[in-house]
Amino acid sequence: MVRKVIEIAKRKYIASPQIYRLWFEFYKIALKSKDKEVISALKKSKNFYASWGIDTEIHFDDWWKEKQHLFYETKKIKLIKGNQPITDASHLVISFPKDISLEVLMKEFQERVVPELEKRKNRTKITEHRYAPTEVQGVKQDSLRLYFELYEKVFSKEKLKGVDQYKAVQSHFLDRFKKKPNEIPEYFSDYDDNEERIESSMRNVRRYKKKCLQLILNVANGEFPGKY
Repeated sequence: MVRKVIEIAKRKYIASPQIYRLWFEFYKIALKSKDKEVISALKKSKNFYASWGIDTEIHFDDWWKEKQHLFYETKKIKLIKGNQPITDASHLVISFPKDISLEVLMKEFQERVVPELEKRKNRTKITEHRYAPTEVQGVKQDSLRLYFELYEKVFSKEKLKGVDQYKAVQSHFLDRFKKKPNEIPEYFSDYDDNEERIESSMRNVRRYKKKCLQLILNVANGEFPGKY
């Protein structure tokens, strides 16, 4: 799976810390899972997650203070100082006098550097970050947060099934925000007990649960969000 750098203005990390918060939370869910497929996937991805050092009780903010360096953007312009060695073969090293004017420097850049980059363009591989989110469907942060909430509040409760599970999803939306209006989304609404509409909404609940479980499995396999 190709892991692409996500464009973020003035970025320091390969993706938004909030994306990693969700990845972290889904990984903790996976670690607690009793599903045989998830447990098997975790064994295979053990080395991938080794540097994360997560236990199921640690809070994201505490973990992030120690581990955020794992998610720093690595594809960037570097200022080489003194005798600092150049170890990244993907970089083109340029030297110019410090007293050169910006106008002359830009002219030189166009004449000398641009042609060099053009020659390398077709054979340069896009830098891939080990912990970059996959972009199979795009990283939809709000949707991923909703899936996490629904799993944590509703789908993780094994005894909730059928109508009870459906009503629990509706209750979650009615209590979701403290400072913003709450309403049940149309795809989970029952429209005054219309049986056909209720069945359609219950199918949507089952569909969302299935996606939540797929996200957990994806994370156990070492990718986020992956295809879900």
